[in-house]
Amino acid sequence: LPSLSDCTSVERLPKAPTSSLRTPCVLPRQRLWPGRRWNSSFWRREYGAMSWKCRSRAPLVESDLENASALDEVAEVAEFVDYMRVVQFHDASCEEDQGLAFPRFLLFDWPVFYLAA
Repeated sequence: LPSLSDCTSVERLPKAPTSSLRTPCVLPRQRLWPGRRWNSSFWRREYGAMSWKCRSRAPLVESDLENASALDEVAEVAEFVDYMRVVQFHDASCEEDQGLAFPRFLLFDWPVFYLAA
């Protein structure tokens, strides 16, 4: 498992490098980028029936406890989007003390971008 490292600044580039990307970078916003329409309704409509593991912590690192994935659950994307909307409605500020009532999950390592290419 990877370990945590120090925080560092991320370089801003005018365009994506032509060679393989070895470090993170920030690129300027593209005008009329199709991804701007990829909201939760899009994911629910296009991939709602697809099942994937919802993780409460990812990626795991070497300092994680043995039961760090105890809350992980397989769900359909439509169920994940519905839950995400409930959390957004009841805890829009993402308060830490609401984490027990509304645990946070993510679709870690979801291959949809590879499948759609």
